[in-house]
Amino acid sequence: MRNTGGSELERVHDALRPVLDPELGLSIVDLGLVGAIARDHGMLSVELLATTPACPMRETIHEDALQALRDAFPRDAIEVRASALAWSPARMSDGARRALGWS
Repeated sequence: MRNTGGSELERVHDALRPVLDPELGLSIVDLGLVGAIARDHGMLSVELLATTPACPMRETIHEDALQALRDAFPRDAIEVRASALAWSPARMSDGARRALGWS
């Protein structure tokens, strides 16, 4: 599987930006929950991180992300899966840190 190029990466982030973490009310992109993005033979694969290993909203976030990607890439097969990477607040955008009062 190859990593996606810059413009496709931006399109994926743009598609996922409206997807919110329901508990925090912030974009999963700004929270740094979007991990590896790859494409292989028409399959767009996106890994999502969770803020905690037992995140109760993981399934909801994955379903919302899958729908957003299907809407943005209607001709592609889409796979959204859990990342093995650990999330940390360092992955958040400056705007997300400000919204949470962490800056």
